[in-house]
Amino acid sequence: MPIEKYIEIVEAPHRKSIAEKEMRYEVLLKGVFFDELYFNTRGYVGGLPTPRGTRLVIPESSITSYRKEAARLNKEFAEHAATLNANPKGQQIAGSPMRPSPFQV
Repeated sequence: MPIEKYIEIVEAPHRKSIAEKEMRYEVLLKGVFFDELYFNTRGYVGGLPTPRGTRLVIPESSITSYRKEAARLNKEFAEHAATLNANPKGQQIAGSPMRPSPFQV
């Protein structure tokens, strides 16, 4: 069964200035603009949403790294949604904490 895409990273040529060589990207959360990825001197900079409602910032990385992290976060969003559907009363469920990002110290 395919996992629903909560986070999408799409090209945004309308945000790119004339002087920029690298494409800018928009981060969409369920189709709504969340953040922008832009190319800094050594890689892309920006943030991705997490199921906890925070912003995951990855240090200057390739767009591939952002896409891989977005795929992992989409799985976490799906697990979180399944947990909420299984527990409609909103009771807290004991379990392991969310996976820490390999990019945060």
